[in-house]
Amino acid sequence: MRHESVYLTDIVEAADHIADFLAQHDFEAFQASELLRSAVLQKLTVIGEAAARVSQPLRDRHAHIPWSQIIAFRNILAHSYFGIDWEIVWRAARNRCPVLREQAANVLAVESGKLGPVRTFERYIGIDYSGAATPTSSLKGLRLYMSDPAGPPVEVTPPPSPRKYWTRRGIAEWLANRLPEGPPTLVGIDHGFSFPIQYFRKHGLPLNWPEFLADFQRHWPTDGDHIYVEFVRNGSHGHGAARSGDSRWRRQTEIRTRAKSVFHFDVQGAVAKSTHSGLPWLLYLRRSLGAAVHFWPFDGWRIPPGRSAVAEVYPALWSHAFPREERDPDQHDAYSIAAWMRAADTNGSLGGYLRPKFDEAGCSIAEIEGWILGVDPE
Repeated sequence: MRHESVYLTDIVEAADHIADFLAQHDFEAFQASELLRSAVLQKLTVIGEAAARVSQPLRDRHAHIPWSQIIAFRNILAHSYFGIDWEIVWRAARNRCPVLREQAANVLAVESGKLGPVRTFERYIGIDYSGAATPTSSLKGLRLYMSDPAGPPVEVTPPPSPRKYWTRRGIAEWLANRLPEGPPTLVGIDHGFSFPIQYFRKHGLPLNWPEFLADFQRHWPTDGDHIYVEFVRNGSHGHGAARSGDSRWRRQTEIRTRAKSVFHFDVQGAVAKSTHSGLPWLLYLRRSLGAAVHFWPFDGWRIPPGRSAVAEVYPALWSHAFPREERDPDQHDAYSIAAWMRAADTNGSLGGYLRPKFDEAGCSIAEIEGWILGVDPE
């Protein structure tokens, strides 16, 4: 296995390099940069050459990996540089390499006898984001549970203050302070992280999540100390009318889970208010933490090793799987988020959920609309 491990490690490391190269670039930037194209091409060639050196017995044992296609693709890249379709290269690098990376890492573990799953994170935080008020309002529906691999989630209460419950500002500031300290942490937050693609088209917005967040906060300044979502909806603050949506619009992930639209206000179980309240705080966290935290999947489907990540979750998917005990509904939702993430990471299934199997069109849309962790697109 000594020589085989070298080739498999080459595949894993080359895929990691490609993910790092492309992390802050879209297709237009990739296509325009000779340096970036050459760097990605070189790593794709390394992957193909390493795959070609893997022995046939090992390939047969792991026939789910398309070895022959990987090798053939490398040959095309090596011998037809001036005729390369860079859009195909982009899709392979952005969408297929992360999957291959996980497959090669798993083969490496299996072949070396390390059958136990390797955890991606060492801490799990579930946040139920219910309720609608100002950023400094103490809300019973804001609950936070935290777990590590050694034990079940426990509730984290806000720092001592006259307020009994968390505020939106308090949660954002707590995360901004705690996440840089480590260890690698997965945070699941129960509200929408983006809007349906129709929203971007209606308002002529670039298909860029950071720009979407900034544009939204300018029109919906719900992070202001005394600003309710309703104040922006009725026009007394902000410019909400200029960035409105239709309750009939739903993201791919909402259609898949039968969840309500992020524009569906004033109905039972709606996430519209929590989403419109929470998005400016995602912008705050992104600006505060920079590259220290990975916002999944907007920063890429692959989360770099050792980095904390923030993901959208939908606790209704998991809450029935855990005994309610003495928790109220909001507490149980936050508990279930942290418990599910911990269990999925421990049993090795989390990696698959972090890299859902989309077709090319679905993947591109999900990178703008976002995706709910744990949902299978098929």
